[in-house]
Amino acid sequence: MPETQPAQLFSFGTLTQPQVQHALFGGPVPSQPAGLPGHGLVYVPITDPDVIRLSGAAEHRGLARRVEEAVQGHVLTLSTEQLAAADAYEVDAYVRRRVQLTTIGPGDEPRTGTAWAYVAADPLTAAERIAVVGDSIAFGLDDPDGGWAGQLTRQHGNTYGRRVWNLAVPGLTLRQLTHHIDAETALRRVDTVVIAAGINDLAANHGPAHPAELVTMMDAMCTRLEGVGRRPVVLTPVWLDVKRASEQFSMQVRPQDAANYRDRLICWATQTHRDVIDLWPVLEGRTDRFTDGVHPDAEGHAQLWKRMAPNPTAR
Repeated sequence: MPETQPAQLFSFGTLTQPQVQHALFGGPVPSQPAGLPGHGLVYVPITDPDVIRLSGAAEHRGLARRVEEAVQGHVLTLSTEQLAAADAYEVDAYVRRRVQLTTIGPGDEPRTGTAWAYVAADPLTAAERIAVVGDSIAFGLDDPDGGWAGQLTRQHGNTYGRRVWNLAVPGLTLRQLTHHIDAETALRRVDTVVIAAGINDLAANHGPAHPAELVTMMDAMCTRLEGVGRRPVVLTPVWLDVKRASEQFSMQVRPQDAANYRDRLICWATQTHRDVIDLWPVLEGRTDRFTDGVHPDAEGHAQLWKRMAPNPTAR
């Protein structure tokens, strides 16, 4: 949604340079020192000649999750127009997301608060400690190798300090997930949360919930996660064969509700600057890649993982 109030933007790189602020914002903007806990610096190659000319550098700073580190920078106070100019300046390697900052208040009291920051466009590449939460598809049911979450664990968790916890529970609804996600992710000091839930809420034997209601629940849950420094990554529902799902798995889901939920998630993510990975088209119409109309087989999960897989060269 468009910002109508002055925006707080954490900068740790070229946006603090006088020549960049003059070109983008018309001059210096109000700023305050701040720290971003749970992050470390990486360096991002820049190929856009206009950005290189303005900043004077072909390599810019970027952020990666590091549980024991912090990045120092400044919070810039920007108008809606200035924030849009900053968005246009940043290259495709970055996206604007919410982060949790530490600043110094009156009397040298440390304060925390949420602000915008430009972070890695690929959230799984930048992550260090990932939790997967959701239902039986995220759990990897019907794939002896653990589904796409198993692939994530094997690729991401083979480097020192990097961990993946699969906390998915078969049959879990999004409504149920909202009650325990905070405690589970806090216990493990998670920095990135992959959320795959909602299809069980749409089933007749669980309600059914309306797709708009699910997106409202998702928004509230993501806001809570961001408020404690975690980055939510939401997966759209996987396409399902509703006829087989009913006959073989006794799941009653109207196809228009599942499609509506997917469309609403994508729209919500664009409007609110959230990460959504669209899995729906990967197996759409591929009835041969499901064991019961709902759960992908091993090859189906391999295709889902191909869509999700982070880019290791970006680390």
